[in-house]
Amino acid sequence: MDNESLTTLLDAVYGWKVKDGKAVPPSSDYLPECIKERIKYFKDDIRNGGLAIIGAINLILSEDEKECKELYELGAVKPWLPVSEEARQWLNVDGYYYNIKKLAITIAVTYDTVPDEVED
Repeated sequence: MDNESLTTLLDAVYGWKVKDGKAVPPSSDYLPECIKERIKYFKDDIRNGGLAIIGAINLILSEDEKECKELYELGAVKPWLPVSEEARQWLNVDGYYYNIKKLAITIAVTYDTVPDEVED
């Protein structure tokens, strides 16, 4: 990862702003589409299906995909979303920056910064 990418990733975690006296979470624009798609997929389960935020984060990350799939299918009303190779490579669970990426995803899920649809 180059310095520019690292700076962008750190801004995604620590780049909070204040607007009209209120905290504004960092943008999720930095996230690759494959991760945004996973967030959008499980967002409905948070809103309507009783999935807790921490559960959604675990499913998005899918550190143990087999276990996550089995747990998800216990109460899911839609099929499991397999982790794409692109998402797996970006997450790089054993990589040096994995924990920062995990924090960035946690912020995006917790503060709902990934739009449901693409905005023009």
